[in-house]
Amino acid sequence: MSLKTATLIVAIGILLSFSIRIFGTLFTEIFRYAFVVKATIILNTFFILFQVLFWLLFFFEYASTKKQNIKNACIGAIAASISISLIYLKNIILVFNINYRLPFFLYSPWYDSLVPFVSSIIHLYFFIAFKKSISGEERKKLNGALISIISGTSVFLILHSIVLINFLISSELQWLEHMPRVIAVGTVPLLFIAVLLILNFYKRFFQYLKSIENKM
Repeated sequence: MSLKTATLIVAIGILLSFSIRIFGTLFTEIFRYAFVVKATIILNTFFILFQVLFWLLFFFEYASTKKQNIKNACIGAIAASISISLIYLKNIILVFNINYRLPFFLYSPWYDSLVPFVSSIIHLYFFIAFKKSISGEERKKLNGALISIISGTSVFLILHSIVLINFLISSELQWLEHMPRVIAVGTVPLLFIAVLLILNFYKRFFQYLKSIENKM
């Protein structure tokens, strides 16, 4: 699979995954059905695994050949995505009652509350480093897209901070959609804006890769 194809799949995955999340936050009764919960977990797991694939392809096809100066930042983004994927894989094991035991630390609420927060910081650092590294034609086509995803990732960092702060105060892990209605629904506009900003990057990065391919 090429980086261009992975970029397109990740964009579609983001659109589907967060559309379900926003819809489920506004209309919580849909998740009373077990098959909806299982289907959502499967979709989200595939989505995050394709994100890991995207970062691996980005490293080998893009960073290693065109962006040596952001290779270390890209390795951090790969590690962060793998750490996030373990949360989803854990949910697959629990929901589908698979007889497999993951390392004990993955079952700690500290892992689930800290990893998304730290991952957002690492990805934010990567995209800032990426923006600083671009020049010429690349800057012309990707500067706005990188500003967009830096903004979107910053919003996600705020949202993950809410989850982490709530956990530190209450010692109870609650995702935003499971918090009191005023918080769950009140953060939907922020989530919607963040997703649009991030999708804008993947769309424009896909177009940029396609333009490079057409020149070859």
